[in-house]
Amino acid sequence: WPLALAQSFERVYTFEPYGPNFKALTANCIDADNVIALQAALGSTNELVGAVWARNHSDNLGAQYFCAGKGGVPQFSIDQLMLDRCDLIYLDLEGKDFDAILGAQDTIAEYRPVVVYEDRDHFQRFGYTQGQARDWFKRRGYKMVSRLSRKDDAVWVPR
Repeated sequence: WPLALAQSFERVYTFEPYGPNFKALTANCIDADNVIALQAALGSTNELVGAVWARNHSDNLGAQYFCAGKGGVPQFSIDQLMLDRCDLIYLDLEGKDFDAILGAQDTIAEYRPVVVYEDRDHFQRFGYTQGQARDWFKRRGYKMVSRLSRKDDAVWVPR
């Protein structure tokens, strides 16, 4: 996805905490000068988090999720990037999506980007519900306009 998005956007920030996946990501994007890849997790806080992984599907390396706890993987919030522009936030964090959205509150309020996140029952892994994310966007004047990727990815736009 970062390489595909790099075709349409001036800059693409991408985060991958899992070492083998990060290595593949950077190899795939080596010729894309506008892709900034960070080996880190996204969330609502800036801290070191645990590196315990669970895999949903043996044939899909992207279907791993970060379990939790203290550890050695850096986690950042999108707000901490202090972006000078943000047109799109595209998340697929296997349930940690809403936590990352909470860490992007200021960025979303300032730039009103399109936001895409995986809208599945994975949220409960991290103490959230699907309805919390939907209500959060509605209260901020966003409207869901589409679903992508097997209908799991919700696309929200500002009104």
